[in-house]
Parts: sequence; C-alpha cells; structure tokens
Amino acid sequence: MSEDDSETDDNSVVTEENDDGHVEEKEKDSPPPVVYYNVSNIPIQLQLFKTPYNLMPEQRIPMSEYTWAITPYQREKNGKIGIDIVVNLLGIQPGDYILAEFSFQQPGNVRHTFEHTFDMRRNTFVYRRALTVPSIRTKNGKRSVQYSPHRFLRCTEDDEPEDGENAFYWKPKIPIAWDMSKEVPTPVDLNEDFVKNVSTAEGNKSTFVYFFTTDSATKYKYQPFRKNLVWPKASRTARYVHGRSLSLDGKWFNKWPKFNYFMANVDLLTPGDFDDFVDVLGVYYHSWNIDNNRLQEVVRIAEKFGFYYFAQAMISAGNVDVYFSSLRSVLLAPSAHPLLTTKKEVPTKRLYDDTFQLSHIMIYHQTRGPPVFKNFKTKNGMFWTTSLQRKTYSGVEYLCLQLMLHGNFQPGETQLWKVEFGSQKFSHATRLPRRTHERYLNTVQRTICFPTCYYWSDVLKEMGPAGPYAFTLKVECIQIPGFNFASVLQSHGPSGITNAELQCKGGDLIHVNKEFLQESCKFFETWKPMPTKPNRMELKVLEYEETVHFLDHLYHASKLYTPDTWHKTFRVAQYTNCKRVADQFERGLIRSGTTNTSSMRFNKDFTLEYLKFNIAMKGAFALDTIDFYLNGCKEDPALMINDD
Repeated sequence: MSEDDSETDDNSVVTEENDDGHVEEKEKDSPPPVVYYNVSNIPIQLQLFKTPYNLMPEQRIPMSEYTWAITPYQREKNGKIGIDIVVNLLGIQPGDYILAEFSFQQPGNVRHTFEHTFDMRRNTFVYRRALTVPSIRTKNGKRSVQYSPHRFLRCTEDDEPEDGENAFYWKPKIPIAWDMSKEVPTPVDLNEDFVKNVSTAEGNKSTFVYFFTTDSATKYKYQPFRKNLVWPKASRTARYVHGRSLSLDGKWFNKWPKFNYFMANVDLLTPGDFDDFVDVLGVYYHSWNIDNNRLQEVVRIAEKFGFYYFAQAMISAGNVDVYFSSLRSVLLAPSAHPLLTTKKEVPTKRLYDDTFQLSHIMIYHQTRGPPVFKNFKTKNGMFWTTSLQRKTYSGVEYLCLQLMLHGNFQPGETQLWKVEFGSQKFSHATRLPRRTHERYLNTVQRTICFPTCYYWSDVLKEMGPAGPYAFTLKVECIQIPGFNFASVLQSHGPSGITNAELQCKGGDLIHVNKEFLQESCKFFETWKPMPTKPNRMELKVLEYEETVHFLDHLYHASKLYTPDTWHKTFRVAQYTNCKRVADQFERGLIRSGTTNTSSMRFNKDFTLEYLKFNIAMKGAFALDTIDFYLNGCKEDPALMINDD
C-alpha cells in the first residue's frame, strides 16, 4: 500500500535567518490535512483457531506505515460463551485519524463491511460474538459446548440454528445483501453459493477460516464527519437529526433498562449529548481505550442517561477515580438509615489482618497512561484493590495510592479498616516512611486514598527510574454492627504527605498538603499565610468539624452523609470554591430524588446544570433512579472483580 493523493496548504510559510543574516521565507513543514492510501483490496485469509478449540494468537497485516492487529478473544456474557474478533490499528500518532473501511467474510457466506475512525483513544473495533458457542447438558449431566461453522460471522443471531437437538435439522439460509431503507439494516436475499460451499466450510470446521479485507483508508488531521454508523449484528437503530444514525446490536446492551426507549428518542438530545452518547456505546461495546479523565466524564454521562451498569463494568478493575465520578460514591442518608445506626447491644466481631506484597515494573503519570492495579483477597472474604498512579498537583509530582474495598457486605454493615503502606525494603533512613490511615467503610463509603503518598522524586531515589516499584500493604479490620459517624473525626481526613496547616475557627489545626489543596480548590490558589507562620492559613469562618468532613471527602473520594453534615460540608465546598466536592453534592441530590432546584440557594460558581439535566432526562426518558437499580442488583453494587 502507498500514499496516493494529499491536500496541502501552499500558503503556509515560515521566516528563517540564513548564514548571511538575511531573513528569507521557506515553506512550512506541516503534515497534509488529508492523506489517501492505495489499498490492494485483496482478502487476507485468517483462522479463528490455531488447533481445534485453541484460539489463534494475534495476527498482523501491514497497511502502509500502519499494521492491523486481529485477535480472537473468548468471553462469557449473560451465561453464554462467545468469541469476539478484536481489530486494532497500530502505529497511529497523536492527532491522526484513520478512516478505514474493512470487511469480514466466511467462505461462501455474506461479506460484512464496516467503517470506523481509528485514533489514539478509539483504536479498537470489536466484532462481538462473531462465533456463538451454545452449551447443552448431556444425558449424564455434563456440560457440552458446540462449535459450528453455521454460527460463525452471521448477520444476526437469528440466522443461527437453534440450540440442542433442533440444530441438527437446521437448514442454512444465509442472506447476501442488505436493505438500508428500513428501520435497521435488513437482509434481502439468500446466498445460494453457501450451499455449494458447505463442503468447504465443513472442511475448515476445526479452524474456522475467514477473510479480512481492507477496502479503503484515509488519514485526517481532524475528526472526519460520519453520517451513518453500523456495528456488527445491528438490530436497533438510533436516528438523529440531519440524517445521522447509529445501528448496533441491541442485545449487547440488555443491562441498560431504558435502552430501546432511548434509541427511539435520541433526537431529543443536543449534538454534544449525541456525541457523548456514541462514546458511551463505543466504550462499552468496542472497549475504546479513552484516557482516564475522559472515562470519568463518560461514566457521569452514562449515569445521566440511566445506564447504571456502565459504571459497574468500568469500575471492575478497582478504578477509584471512576468510582468517584459515579453516583455510587456518595449518599445523603437519613439519620435512621441502617448504615448510620449504632446498635450497641450487638458485639463487634474479631480482628482480621493481612499483609500483601505488590510490585510494578511501570507506574504511569495520569497524562500518559491508566493506573496500575493489584487485587487481594482478605481473610474475611473481602477484596482490596490497590491503584497506583503518578499525579501532579500545582507543579509537584506525587505517587498517588488509592484503595477500594469490595465484596459481600451484610445489610447495614460497616467495617472499620486500618491500612499501612510502605516500601518492601523499609529502613528508618528511608525517604518512604510507612503511611497509615483508618476509616469506616461500607457499601457507599468504601475507599481509602493517599493522593500525596510520596514525592515521586523520592520514589525514584529509593527504587530507581527503571523499577521495579515494590511495596507492602498491611490491612486490619474490626467488623462492627453500625456506624458511629462522629468517629470519622478521629482520622482527621487528610492522609499522606502534609506540608501546611489550616487553622479553623476556635484555633483547631488540621495538617494538609498545600499543593493538593491549591490544585483542588480555587480559594487556596493564593495562599494567605498567618504572620510568622508561612505554612499556616487561617479560616476564620469555618468550624473544625465541618472542615474535617470536607477534607475527608476531598481526600478519600467517597462519603456517606447525614443531613446535618451534608449542608455543613457543602458550605465548606462553596467557601473554598471546590468543584470536586461540589459535584459530589449534585450527585447526592440526584440520589435523594430531588425534582426541584428553583428553591435552592447556591453561589454563582455552582449552577447545578448536571442535576437539572438529570431531572430533565428522568422526565423525558422515564428513567429509573440509581437506588432503584442498586436495590435490584444481585451483584456487589460497586464492582464485580471476577466478571469476564
């Protein structure tokens, strides 16, 4: 393949001084905005299986300076086994968009053609359930799976034989063309060649041969406009204004309660909301590798649209940042709520303690890669997920540690946990002292975070720039029957490195990290020290208790509130102009079922647009609340660590 035509800007020039000191104009070296590639259109033969029932590893196909990487992947969804075909385009540079048309075809079967724009973050296209693998119970009670070429690369799963004995009598009726004028792409003809090629298909039964063809490829320096999107096994179509549409497999989104209703009414969305809607669908279906900040936004968007399971799927690795963005991470509970009631007559349970070792070759900065995770199971059957990432606050780079507890909490149960984190090679002279913190945890408030665990420069000095980065995590648990909310003040909220102090009304001091506060709150961007105390700032109007609750939420990303602490904490968020916690206030109002914001008083910095939009969405699309969803959810409402 080679580059064919390109469009360039001939007027782009730069001035440059030559050896004689004279200034002369030269053409500016800039990449052309559009590059077309000549493609061979030659089908490349691939195999799904290397040997019977053993999937092929990644298969690569060169395309100009890029490379197709095609990998089959087996997964189970809703109790059904399926094999996906994952397509990646390797070699894409930041700012490049490759609009490619490509196709899959089983010998003698219909050719499936798709178009996708590949970029750095949306570099995956997945043919979900390209092969379905039904399982049946045999007469002796064992489970048997069936691999059939008649279930491979079908237009929809309705084209497949029935499960069990009826599959033996199934006759192949495979369509070869599509009618695009109907509600969804519909087959219009039968592929008679398939009957002639049954013997060929049967001959390749153990390997499942198929062809991959690149039909066209164009490189852009901007996101190209695409009017109609069609994804594999399309059964539902969302028709937007100006002729835009998206057709996809509705069965894949069966855990979105209002999916069909939403697809039928997407014309109620603004253009920006429709693009966000496509991102939600793409991340969930195609596993687009968008950056962590965008993922947090998409989680909020999905929940705004009532797709509450989306966050559950995205948090499955234990991503605390994503959990923080979800409505799950905050709850405004009445005083009589089971999680806020202390039952003194029920004794506390015994202490659990565990020690874990974790090591990573690489820890990414938040601008360059996702967090790295490790999962550990404790003696009482709960799971801890550790998340490590480098983050920069006000120009200073830190190692950020985030811990999430998940598992089967009993109704109304709260657990008191103490964690201790440090280098595996601990010594009293180390730059990496042990970090400890304790917190009450439950189904909502389930995180302990050290946003400023260590200076990254100290980690490099102790462990070296090439790693490995080896740490020890010790956890201790006292299982208690209720939640004494005032006890949270024992932890003083902040954790990790502290290099400044806040003096509250009455003179009480709280140790904090100045850079983290300046990054999180506009109020602290201009540090106003007290006389003779350069690292101490006085907050004359803020009470100690409300400030500690505010810092507890700011540092640890999840929070369970009573009505009195709720209003006090938001007052601190308003006073310090902290959007991070104020956003959580909106989420709490949504979970409380708020339907009217006109009577609420807020300052000019917080418009509650997200809350107002969510209320409008619930009215327009008849959405259920997240608590209604969680109450009917059998799994852990935060995440399913072992799913897929």
